[in-house]
Amino acid sequence: MVQTLAMAAPEQGDDGLLLPPLEDRRWLLEQLRALVAARGAGPLATALLVEPSPRYFPDRWGGGEASMRRLLLRLCAYAGLSGLRIAVAIYDAEPTRRGEVLGKPMARGGQELQVWLAGLVGGELRVGVEASAMMDPVTLVASAARVVAHAYRVVHNLMPLTGDAHDPKIDLTTVYLGFGLLSADAALRFTTRSSTGAVQTRRTPLRLGTLPPQAL
Repeated sequence: MVQTLAMAAPEQGDDGLLLPPLEDRRWLLEQLRALVAARGAGPLATALLVEPSPRYFPDRWGGGEASMRRLLLRLCAYAGLSGLRIAVAIYDAEPTRRGEVLGKPMARGGQELQVWLAGLVGGELRVGVEASAMMDPVTLVASAARVVAHAYRVVHNLMPLTGDAHDPKIDLTTVYLGFGLLSADAALRFTTRSSTGAVQTRRTPLRLGTLPPQAL
């Protein structure tokens, strides 16, 4: 089903918008129904619809571990996980400064998580972050929200800690918790790079999570 959700062609609805195929829509509704049955309709019905703006993220940003910790603490508060402590490890791309990388899931389909749940031990949420991810605020906040959704599922016994970090139900949980705008904005983005000494530019797609944009 992960492959189906990631690869199936979208359909055009009556209003001209692209929708996921019918089978995927049924799966999405079934999984959302299961989440509501397990945790109640409260978050889905009353949670803040979090936007990537100073209104929802007023904390000072310095770009290091302390700033990342504040971001995660705020997202945890929005998700009803205020009791968790946060530990952050930022990994440099330079091998000599990188050190041992803990808990990072294997890439899948060429997609590598830039922010990930490295562990949840004794009420401490341990999060790994690639230093390169700190350069893109939109994707960083959405990635952090996805990690909090992952932690939410683990805390409430909706998936094991050792479960699949690429599970599309994690992306669905971001919508349930009020992070849907963040996830949808980051589901498919493009970076543009210009070749040195040439006019040619290259647009590179960036994907966050497993669900395609139409599903979110």
